[in-house]
Amino acid sequence: MRVIAVETADAPRLSKGYYAYDYIDSGRLGPMLQMYILGHSYIPPGIRAGGMRYHGLSPLISALYQQKHIEAKGLYTATGL
Repeated sequence: MRVIAVETADAPRLSKGYYAYDYIDSGRLGPMLQMYILGHSYIPPGIRAGGMRYHGLSPLISALYQQKHIEAKGLYTATGL
């Protein structure tokens, strides 16, 4: 089976992010989790879907990508919709 994670080019956490521990929120109040991130201070361009503005990626998906069980593709820019 081949699994491909698709991400917007506006928040390319897997293709351009890095795997590290980071805060789950920009205010640095929540716990730190290991995930692919763009950094908790990253502010992407305005897009329509709120979850796509988040700086990190699910720890489960991040672990699958880190262990090379899934692939990642950045397909489009959401701001162009």
